Amino acid sequence: MERSEILRKIRTALRFRRDIHFAKELGVSPSTMCNWYKKGNFDEKLILEKFPDVSEKFIYTGEGSVLKSQEEEIVPKKGIRYWVDVDATCGGVEMFDDSLTANHIDIQIPEFRDCTDAVNIYGDSMYPRYKSGQIIILKEWQESYIDYGHVYLIITRSGYRMVKYLKKGDVEGEVLCASENPPYESFSIQLEDIVRLYMVKGAIEKSSM
Repeated sequence: MERSEILRKIRTALRFRRDIHFAKELGVSPSTMCNWYKKGNFDEKLILEKFPDVSEKFIYTGEGSVLKSQEEEIVPKKGIRYWVDVDATCGGVEMFDDSLTANHIDIQIPEFRDCTDAVNIYGDSMYPRYKSGQIIILKEWQESYIDYGHVYLIITRSGYRMVKYLKKGDVEGEVLCASENPPYESFSIQLEDIVRLYMVKGAIEKSSM
């Protein structure tokens, strides 16, 4: 495995959506991070010091699990985690409690086998594509870029959870959030305010579970 690929997999496993966030946590400049990728040579000791969960075997050889905690898992997680008490808004921008919850059940949906999570959706801004009361099926977006034109569950620093199309903003550093339902106007948010993204891969009715 190429050294640059090892570095990318480490960033992904640590859930840094962009290289700039990874670099900041390591205390290096974005240009240094860029050079690491280009030259295929990076500071292994610094990464291991900052992130003790990273596997030494993986960082030096590219073999095995990226994180030690992954190696220690006896039973792998299976299915899609349906967070039964987590809601996302499909209407106007609405605030939800962003506290963590352990209340989830694993569901098996063969056509969404590559997905990771599922939450309830309310509101009609994405109608008719997604209807209020459905369960949306999600895949966590871990790339350093945004694939514009798709529907995402967007989680912001302010605690908002909203389902919108993401489009490239007119101003650098901003993205445009757009709805399916015409009466709802588009609006912009700062890219740096997004803390997590999930691509919406589809939806199911609660009655089908």
